[in-house]
Amino acid sequence: MLVTNLECRYFVSYSGVQLPLKLVNELHADECNNRNTFFLGFFDMEQRLLRCEKRVYGEIELLHQYTYHENGSLQLAEITDADGEVTVLQFDNQGFRSIRSEIKFQGRSNVHSLDILRRKVHDRHISLRPHTVVCRGIFSTSCPCY
Repeated sequence: MLVTNLECRYFVSYSGVQLPLKLVNELHADECNNRNTFFLGFFDMEQRLLRCEKRVYGEIELLHQYTYHENGSLQLAEITDADGEVTVLQFDNQGFRSIRSEIKFQGRSNVHSLDILRRKVHDRHISLRPHTVVCRGIFSTSCPCY
């Protein structure tokens, strides 16, 4: 995701438990110099949150990345925690979580799987771990749809 084309804003915190996160108490960039913890929100032209970083002592502790359906509802949420574990949640065009929508990855060794998920989310492919793919509900080591 190119964050250079997005509007970056700073926040104290977020409210609620629904996704995408609702960032609250906006800060000016210079106010972050004296803070140990703050949130960076990256917004598109339609003011949709595409990326949210929780910064603690300058390091990213939590990362949310969002994609949206054409109707504006949340399509995919990719959440990376402080340990590098990535959870991917998929939503239908009404905003409801899809069946089998949660997938977890641990560490850098699963980057290949995450790339497959990003490329194939529209084709109903869900990647679980390196070289294992769920294709139309069938587990296999290779996907016949490639």
